[in-house]
Amino acid sequence: MWRLYYHFGRHAIIITIAGGWVCTHRVPGAKE
Repeated sequence: MWRLYYHFGRHAIIITIAGGWVCTHRVPGAKE
């Protein structure tokens, strides 16, 4: 259980960072 949660958490963080980066570069001027 811990391993799955740990791996899922790492992927979630990477996806979140990548998603935020893409959104920031795709929509100029849209800062949060």
